[in-house]
Amino acid sequence: VGTREERDQLKAVAQGEAEVLLQLMERYCKKQAGADSCMGETYFSLQELQILWNRHGPVLHGRAPVAGAIPLVIYAYNRPKYLTEMLSALKKVRGVENALIVVSLDAVVPEMIAVVQSIDFAPVRLLFHPAPSTARSEIAFL
Repeated sequence: VGTREERDQLKAVAQGEAEVLLQLMERYCKKQAGADSCMGETYFSLQELQILWNRHGPVLHGRAPVAGAIPLVIYAYNRPKYLTEMLSALKKVRGVENALIVVSLDAVVPEMIAVVQSIDFAPVRLLFHPAPSTARSEIAFL
């Protein structure tokens, strides 16, 4: 469980990640308000907020993938430089504009989200690996 100081530190990190994710949802989900919108639902933890985004988050930039698009899945953490380099190489692949790029981040990191938002050569889905069911993700945001 850790010390009170460690728990407070985890709570601050989770609240920061939740705020960043809420801003992302504000930006993208209001545009698609409706039955599948990711706004307007109640959440109680960072984990629930991540799951809500993963379930309802839109394809970024409103660019729908072509029918039969091959998904290219990229798992990343907090290495924006390496992700940028990999995406620069991927951009040069013939036919990549017909793929659906799915980027799964292990945490809500603003620098990584910015790199994903900069992808302009193919449709993109951004997912977040849900925070584990630990003290960090069970912090209430009421």
